[in-house]
Amino acid sequence: MRYVNCADYEEWQNMIAFQYLGKIYYRTYKPVLPYAELLIWYGDDYASKLGLQIKEITRLQPP
Repeated sequence: MRYVNCADYEEWQNMIAFQYLGKIYYRTYKPVLPYAELLIWYGDDYASKLGLQIKEITRLQPP
């Protein structure tokens, strides 16, 4: 898609892609301000091929 770029980190994405009836659709799941970049994360395998950094996110547990 012309206006969608690959996020450098998974946390930066503001869109998801999904396939329905053989077509690919994009949907935002975070607020996107005017002129903001549309970013999607394609997955760890694709990110590795692009040379992007992959890291695990751990959730903090309350004490």
